[in-house]
Amino acid sequence: MNLLARREHSRTELFRKLSAKCEDFDLLNQVLDQLVSDNLLSDSRFAEEFVRYRGNRGFGPLHIQADLKNRGVSDEIISDFIDSTDRHWYEKLSELYQKRYSGTPVSDRKEQGKRMRFLQSRGFSQSQIRRVMDTAD
Repeated sequence: MNLLARREHSRTELFRKLSAKCEDFDLLNQVLDQLVSDNLLSDSRFAEEFVRYRGNRGFGPLHIQADLKNRGVSDEIISDFIDSTDRHWYEKLSELYQKRYSGTPVSDRKEQGKRMRFLQSRGFSQSQIRRVMDTAD
């Protein structure tokens, strides 16, 4: 319960953390099932909070989606909270670009590639990046 009091966790994430301390996996699964049925553990709640938090930290939909998959969240739940075509992501990318590169135009193709790679590493698509870079310069 102490882990859940700090922040939301996915079921898989909590299982991984607790399995290091518990040798009876059947009992651990029963406890986790009970937490899910009591609505104390919810992958949907976790995904919603995670998407909001990581989005506010400057990460894009592709990066967040991969992180959620690594934490054991199902594709159905991920698709409920992430729509990579949503205008919201374009606005987040535009904010990130302005914060990182405000007022400095792209000097050459090498600099353009460097900026694109950075934004890709943050989880934004090529089309989103091109659109932001075209309107910013």
